[in-house]
Amino acid sequence: MKKQVRWNLLLSGIASLILIFLLVGYVPQGELVRTFKSFSTESLFFYALCSLLAVMIRAWRYRALLSSMDTGEVRIPFYGMVLVTGIRNAFVDFLPARLGEIAYFLALKRLGINLLTAGSSWALCIALDLVVLAGITFVLFSFFLSGRFSDDNVALHTAISEMFFGGESQREMVLFCVIVAVIALFVVFLRFASPIIRSVVAFIRREFPTDPSRKIGRAVNLAVDAGDHVARDIDGVKRSGRLTQIVLLTVALRVLKYGALYVLLLGLLRGLDLKVDFIHPFIAFTAFLFAESSASLPASGLMGFGTYEAIWTLVFSLSHVEIESSQVLAIGFSIHVVTQIVGYTIGLLSVALLASYSREKPQG
Repeated sequence: MKKQVRWNLLLSGIASLILIFLLVGYVPQGELVRTFKSFSTESLFFYALCSLLAVMIRAWRYRALLSSMDTGEVRIPFYGMVLVTGIRNAFVDFLPARLGEIAYFLALKRLGINLLTAGSSWALCIALDLVVLAGITFVLFSFFLSGRFSDDNVALHTAISEMFFGGESQREMVLFCVIVAVIALFVVFLRFASPIIRSVVAFIRREFPTDPSRKIGRAVNLAVDAGDHVARDIDGVKRSGRLTQIVLLTVALRVLKYGALYVLLLGLLRGLDLKVDFIHPFIAFTAFLFAESSASLPASGLMGFGTYEAIWTLVFSLSHVEIESSQVLAIGFSIHVVTQIVGYTIGLLSVALLASYSREKPQG
């Protein structure tokens, strides 16, 4: 198993190097250097500061979730959660296919949190992130449509009516429906998650053997125990009255993250003497969202190089932004490098501090 993981990481590293080589070969000589030099000091400082603040907000959210779950006698210090979050972020950025999430479980184990509770908090965070991201997408998309139709002297309600009933703008209609469906699906899931999980657990108990002397029986018992544990954790979060706080922290985290990336982009565009108003915030948000999400793909290489830039360029190409594709690649690559440097700096510092951290020290 370890040998297979090593080979996968080696292949991912080779793929990343090849993609970086192709990228550098495609971009005109000197374009990357000029792009890197065009970052404004203010935007770089702002992004680094927002990244630190985002780590603390994410740690606050993790702590609020875990404090509502079954952690036994273990107290969860905020300082420790900040270190766990910094490590988790760095490894998620570095490893492909979200393998870096394993670091979250291992770091929490050092704080005394069991794997099942860590898994519950991880799953709930993913669900909350998806709901909030869908909501932000819905808001920005509404502003995008409103601005576009006002430029065409078409009232927004008339445009939406034509979009649904007149067969116009089918891409916008599909996107609108997908966003609403995602929000509705995950809101329903969060509302009925524990009953759904308990129903699945009851079905597994009924339909599959639970004899501990057999391998399949042990696996079934493990799945059943995990399901019961997750359902109890979700109920604990609901009873704690902290769900609203956790949702607001999620909104603040996502707004801060993508707002900081947008400011970083604007600082770079100004340095390149490009107009900042030709990239609508919705287009920039979509590019950042899909590029960042590309790290979840199995085909993503180490640090996401290659897939990040490819998806970034594809979004701008489909949006018909008036800018050369080579320049879009250079901008995407430069922003990617900056975000990696900041993330790994915070992560390495967190690893060094967590290595000397002891749960016996004063908590809180």
